[in-house]
Amino acid sequence: MAVTIDDYLAYVSPEVEGCPRGVMVRNLTAAAIRFCRQSYYLNKSQAITLLDGVRAYLLDPEPNDFSMIAVLEAKFDGREVLIKDREWMNFNLPYWENSVGTAPQIAWSEDGVNLSVYPLPNAQVLGNLTVKMAVQPLRDSLAWLPDLADNYLEIIAHGAKATLMMMKGRSWYDPGQAAYCEAMFKNGYLEAKREVIKGFSNQSISAHSYKLGA
Repeated sequence: MAVTIDDYLAYVSPEVEGCPRGVMVRNLTAAAIRFCRQSYYLNKSQAITLLDGVRAYLLDPEPNDFSMIAVLEAKFDGREVLIKDREWMNFNLPYWENSVGTAPQIAWSEDGVNLSVYPLPNAQVLGNLTVKMAVQPLRDSLAWLPDLADNYLEIIAHGAKATLMMMKGRSWYDPGQAAYCEAMFKNGYLEAKREVIKGFSNQSISAHSYKLGA
């Protein structure tokens, strides 16, 4: 049976009686976004064909209901490509912009939209670059519902309740319970992050995160 927003609301609405459905849904999505930012739990892969003389490539996680948080891992024909940033490049490889080659050794994203590679691919480049990205749902999307339901449905509900219960002047205002829900939510995303770390090398999981606004 397909997961719906009602499966999540069932863990929220009884404890915030009187809260409008739309407010609960918005806070569930906000909790899912925060969960993803803190844990890198949701990730998508993209294959990129390298082109002669082209350094930057568009990162486009599919479906389009998600945006990128960080590059977790990159591989070229199965070989690991280091994830660094421009500051590291300038310090360690001061003439990197002049280098040309047949296979990427280092990749980075400065804006969360494009991925750059070093050295600059030349006409002899053969193979595909596979990039794994940590992603977050867009604020008006519910595409995240099935991805988090199996292991973290109640955790997302805790995150939503932690915010809702801090709404002063509302009948469901309960700062004590909000603190409990926040602690449960934090424990959940830390657990998820530990699971993510197990799946990546120390080099890749130190991913140079694109700093997104709140």
